[in-house]
Amino acid sequence: MRGVRHLSLWQDLPFEDLLQVVRDWPGLVGTPEEIVTQIHAFEAAGISEISLQWAAADDIEGLEILAAEVLPHMTNR
Repeated sequence: MRGVRHLSLWQDLPFEDLLQVVRDWPGLVGTPEEIVTQIHAFEAAGISEISLQWAAADDIEGLEILAAEVLPHMTNR
């Protein structure tokens, strides 16, 4: 949620409204485990590539979590 707060459009939204925006976003949202599950569902559906757009380039902690807890579960087939 920290990352989307950097976007001026959502800076002042109440938390519950922001949470709904993120849930409705057409992308991968959730805990590392949920992200892995979502990516594997795309893989099972035949998707072989995804691209990453990180909302807050200065969210180094989030990128480190992605690298440590999500990427190791990806396959290169």
